[in-house]
Amino acid sequence: MPYPICGTIEFEWRTGVVAKDWSKVAKKGQIQVMEFELKKLYDTVLSIHDEMFYLREREEEMKDINKATNCKMFTFSI
Repeated sequence: MPYPICGTIEFEWRTGVVAKDWSKVAKKGQIQVMEFELKKLYDTVLSIHDEMFYLREREEEMKDINKATNCKMFTFSI
């Protein structure tokens, strides 16, 4: 015999950032350390970004040189 439903149950799921109790985490010293680490990470990301653009430019230059060399070699072989 099934039991009658007497009420409802509600769940509030929290994950990630909202799951943490920031009042306990946010101490001034910890925030300064995190801010410093974020600045270092940001500088690293900018450096990687600049390096990627540099490598793209070099790749284009190398493609042009390669095409010119292939064209000269083809002409020379004829």
